[in-house]
Amino acid sequence: TDANCPPNVPGFKRRDLKHSTNVNAAGVQNSHRETIISYAVFDLTDTLTLRYNFGWSDINQSSSRDVDNTNRVGTAADITLSTDGGVPHINTLQHNNFPYTEISHELQLLSHFDGPFNFVTGVFYYDVENDWDMTMDGFANTFRYMDADTAAQAIGFNTCPEMLDAFGLGPPPIESGIPDLLFTCPEGSDHTQSFELLSEHTSETNAVFFSADYRIDERWLVSGGLRYSRDVKDRPGFDGSTIIDIAGAPVEVWFDLTGLFGELQPGETVTWDKTIGHLGVEYTPDADTLIYGRISTGYRAGSFNYDEGSPTIAPAPTDPVNSETSINYELGVKGIFADDRLRLTGAVYLNKIDDYQILLVQEAPPGHLLPTHVSPTTEYTANVDGTELSGLELGVEYQLNENWRLDGYYNYQDSSFGPHSAAIRGNPDGEFLIHEFVTLDGTPDSAPYPKPMDVTGNRLPMQPTHKAALTLAYERALDSGGQLQLLSTLSYTGSRFPDIGNIDFYELPAYERWDLRARWISANNVWSVTGYVQNLTDEIGIVDFVPVSYHEGLESQTMATLTEHRRFGVQVRWRPQF
Repeated sequence: TDANCPPNVPGFKRRDLKHSTNVNAAGVQNSHRETIISYAVFDLTDTLTLRYNFGWSDINQSSSRDVDNTNRVGTAADITLSTDGGVPHINTLQHNNFPYTEISHELQLLSHFDGPFNFVTGVFYYDVENDWDMTMDGFANTFRYMDADTAAQAIGFNTCPEMLDAFGLGPPPIESGIPDLLFTCPEGSDHTQSFELLSEHTSETNAVFFSADYRIDERWLVSGGLRYSRDVKDRPGFDGSTIIDIAGAPVEVWFDLTGLFGELQPGETVTWDKTIGHLGVEYTPDADTLIYGRISTGYRAGSFNYDEGSPTIAPAPTDPVNSETSINYELGVKGIFADDRLRLTGAVYLNKIDDYQILLVQEAPPGHLLPTHVSPTTEYTANVDGTELSGLELGVEYQLNENWRLDGYYNYQDSSFGPHSAAIRGNPDGEFLIHEFVTLDGTPDSAPYPKPMDVTGNRLPMQPTHKAALTLAYERALDSGGQLQLLSTLSYTGSRFPDIGNIDFYELPAYERWDLRARWISANNVWSVTGYVQNLTDEIGIVDFVPVSYHEGLESQTMATLTEHRRFGVQVRWRPQF
């Protein structure tokens, strides 16, 4: 045991973070994109312009990664026990494929009046069609190399189908409702604890908008606008299969999650719509100062919850997720001072959100539990009222002399989650309750599950209270022609909580980063050469972190994304001028 990193304590609490590769399979990400973007402009009159924007993309993204984030493997004698200690372990590889096609049309009418009033109005259309499939292969299971019939004979049956019939699991599909299950005997004698999930989905957005400015006089400007949005999404269908252990034998379970959707079936549509708007006032006491205030509303369409496909996990609610709405208040100032050498900006804001959408592990609503579910909690997207965001933003740009410039910003942000409770993953001080259930072969059983805790008033996940950056820049024209640019940037990201639990145990520490960059641009702007050093001090910080709940008989698992390590590079660009 490392004295600097005791058991059950996150490593970042005890020692410096380091980049290292420690997995069975390297992560792979592939992305292929074909895109067309075009626009057309037509002057209807001297004061009115019609503009059309078109976009089309065909994208295919795929990835695979080692889910357990370790290089552990099983022993030859027992594949379920690791070679580095003879303890139960996880060895899982996940594959994802996400192809989608999107298209958008926008038609705008813009005015160019000489008077105090001008506007822009238009219509917008967006459509996306996507497929998604996920496959997980688990290699550390008791039936990894086991023929289904041989395994059934070891427990007193002649064949695997005979075992299923004895347990009441033979064909036809079990009419459990959530979901319908078909138990079959897999072929061969090499079985990963596989899990496959398939889905198709389409989404459409239609909008009409109008925005206008009216200048009262040289000092006062009033602006406002409205937008009506209508989002239509079809209920995605989910089906797939998994291999599970029943009485020590591998059994393949085919599932159709149609029953999860209640009266709303896959392919049926749900519509969310909302009219939002903004109203702003600008005051310019002199040519170098602007003071503004703004009130705006926001809207995010709802979505669908879905079950993870396991007959032992509590299903998500069948009702669609409500749309999220917000109202934002902002007051700011911008100014130029010191003979145009100093530029200052500042703003304060308050954002009140209703039906805030957040993915949490929480108690399943009544009527959504089967007797076989090992826990009354499940992960799904909830709507929470009464959530607030507030903050302060400051920016500065100061021209020290002809060649040297100093840029910087500072952001302060606070947040408060609305009234809610949730089960927090990996909470070392969390309480556990006991849930009684029935196994798939009808045996009564029980298991602990984390007791949901009150998270009202907590900060939202992954939001640092403080962020800041300072850049020192040097620019000069060269005697031989061309230009030289030098940049030095120091940035700071404050501490954050990885989830809504706000547990001090998992609070992510603040980190800094220092980047250097030098760039030469040719006199005709055709060639440029850039040399850079990213993360000069090689300080590694945590960008994202997920504490994963403890698994029965297994060690606790966590996942994190780290900042990039120190990196040197040179970029050469050629921009031909035809």
